[in-house]
Amino acid sequence: MSIRSERRKKGFTLIELIIVVAIIGILAAIAIPNFLAIQRKARIQADVETGKNLFDATSALIAENKIKQPLKEEKSNGKTIDIFVDKSKNNIEANDIINYMQNTPIPQSVKNGYFAVAVEWDKDKPNIRIGIFNDKNNLVGTVYPSLDLK
Repeated sequence: MSIRSERRKKGFTLIELIIVVAIIGILAAIAIPNFLAIQRKARIQADVETGKNLFDATSALIAENKIKQPLKEEKSNGKTIDIFVDKSKNNIEANDIINYMQNTPIPQSVKNGYFAVAVEWDKDKPNIRIGIFNDKNNLVGTVYPSLDLK
């Protein structure tokens, strides 16, 4: 064979390159939605972990008697107290929780949202629930002790 015919055989044909690009496109079309779903699950799991930490902080503050059962003459009728864990709210209990956790918890799954702690007393036993509210003050869902995000 001559040197000229050997040179022509080097490299890829246009059809081979198109096939490779098509295969890469198909793989990307499959992988990107899976990656986005994994990211969403990771954000929700981060919020669940933060909810557990808020639950533990609230339990500790109740044990230290820094969060007390409200009196019946208060607006909660002696049963429920809502604590919005947000810097913009001027709430003593929320500040205690933020100080206990050493920072303000920020939800990862809801943009511009904030955590809320609801403590409901049933026969002097507190029942703690952690939820997430959006920027319009609507409940998005609960993250702890049960997960119910919309």
